[in-house]
Amino acid sequence: QLERIDAVAESWRGKLRIPELAMAVMGDALKEEIDIDEPTRIAKLRQRIREAGRMSFAVPDSLNAVLRDYQTDGYEWMMRLAHWGAGACLADDMGLGKTMQSIAFMLAHASEGPQLVAAPASVVSNWYDEIVRFAPTMKVTLLNDCTTADRNNAIGGLSEGCILLTSYGLLVSEQETLCEREWTTVVLDEAHTIKNRETKTSAAVMKLKTENRIILTGTPVQNHLGELWNLFRFVNPGLLGSYEHFTQTFLNPINTGDVIARDSLKRLVAPFMLRRTKQEVVLELPDKTEITHSDMREDGTVKVCFEQPVADGFKTCYWELPTYRNFDVEGYGENELADQRKYLESMAHLIIRFSRNGGFENASGF
Repeated sequence: QLERIDAVAESWRGKLRIPELAMAVMGDALKEEIDIDEPTRIAKLRQRIREAGRMSFAVPDSLNAVLRDYQTDGYEWMMRLAHWGAGACLADDMGLGKTMQSIAFMLAHASEGPQLVAAPASVVSNWYDEIVRFAPTMKVTLLNDCTTADRNNAIGGLSEGCILLTSYGLLVSEQETLCEREWTTVVLDEAHTIKNRETKTSAAVMKLKTENRIILTGTPVQNHLGELWNLFRFVNPGLLGSYEHFTQTFLNPINTGDVIARDSLKRLVAPFMLRRTKQEVVLELPDKTEITHSDMREDGTVKVCFEQPVADGFKTCYWELPTYRNFDVEGYGENELADQRKYLESMAHLIIRFSRNGGFENASGF
């Protein structure tokens, strides 16, 4: 037990300081052997943890989708943590529906106030599409589509039932206004974007004021453990102590092969991180639609052949995709190779979206 205390305790002004979340999670085990003067707020926090363990959280009826079992588990896990004030790191493999689970969570908290989603610029429009489709009762605003003059009004006019989407770049430039607001939930997609504690993006994110904190990333650690510390600095501030404490207690020992330090860190973050791989939930995943071949004709049209799984085998589907030369997208017509690239990127995105939702089963044309 002393080793467990040493892992979370940090010297401060001549005393040992233990993060409240760590104290709440470890409290019962520690009190078996050590006389601890527990503050009232810690006792109340541990009571909420016990309550959350007994509670059930129904997926909102307004969610226009049916969650798979593992997605329901992820939703309930985030709801339990939120009940007692803890943040969540959802670290499922790519393609397992982190976005959908987060949308369900935001729907459940829609009546409590405005919510914020920050994501790379390349995927904010995907978030918009997903929310509009699967949470039609929510009012969603894409900050990137607002003019500079309209952004303050867009942020200030948010209320319950509203979700604001922003890229990380815009979050930095509009941080003064965004950080003045009180948010019900903040979701960080591709959260490894803030892995570097010294970047402007990280600094801006840490200033956000919110009740619920969720980060989504398939790679919580890409290069070194210091990245995990910064992610948890947002998710559950103070849980891993100062960076100096984290370096001395975990980072350096683990880098030299210290198994005890590794297990201590794993035990400390485990309640707040959920990761499922595709191999673990493979029986719940839909069958894949395979693209067997495609041909681009002289006029620029493309014929794509799909093998779509059906009950008694496979069904062959053909799609006639329009010529990129007639594809009405801003910037087309300036360069032949660039046109083809933009076209294929757009078509790939469309194909993937339909494939995920079984849209090819009756497809015979575009």
